[in-house]
Amino acid sequence: MNGYKIYVEVMSVITHSLFLVIQRFPLDKESLILMYQYSGPFQALCDDYRKCMEAIEHWSRSESRHAGERVSEYGELKSSLEEEIKERLDVMC
Repeated sequence: MNGYKIYVEVMSVITHSLFLVIQRFPLDKESLILMYQYSGPFQALCDDYRKCMEAIEHWSRSESRHAGERVSEYGELKSSLEEEIKERLDVMC
């Protein structure tokens, strides 16, 4: 555990993608940072989560007649991505 704490202290820059995931799962911050550092697929998952959140924000502000439908679709994707993140956290513990 000691090396783990040293690692967390050394990582001084957190990407926006990882930051959003940490906001959603704040109690798992250290595990998320560790997974992000060592797992390319987890980095891609975090990037997908960021893009999804950006799309929700975009469509939430849009006046398009399809905006509500898009918000709903991206909301479902967000839930799916969060489930995948939870599964990865469960495997790590």
